[in-house]
Amino acid sequence: MVQVLRDVLTPAGQVKVLTAAIVGALLGSVFGLLPFLYGRRRGLDRLGSIGLGVSATAGLVFGVWLGLPVAIGFTIAIWRVARRSSPATSNAEPPGSRSLFS
Repeated sequence: MVQVLRDVLTPAGQVKVLTAAIVGALLGSVFGLLPFLYGRRRGLDRLGSIGLGVSATAGLVFGVWLGLPVAIGFTIAIWRVARRSSPATSNAEPPGSRSLFS
C-alpha cells in the first residue's frame, strides 16, 4: 500500500492519474450523450441532462467500467418514463393479458 502511494506521489504517477481521470471523464461524457440525446428526443430534457452529468462523473471516477452502465441505465429509465407517460399506453392492454401464442 505504501509503495502504491509512493508511486502515485511521484510526478510521473500524478500524470498517469490525471490522464486516466481526463480520459475517463471524456469517455463518460461520450457515453452520456446516449441518454442526453434520447431524453431530448422523448421530451425528457432534464432526465437526459442528469444522465449526461452522472455518466461523466462516473467515467471520471471509474472510467468505462461505470460510465457505460450508468448511461445505459439512464437510457432505460428514460425509455420507461416516456413509455409510461405516453398517451398511447393508456389504451393498451395490461401486461400479461395476452398469451405468448395468441
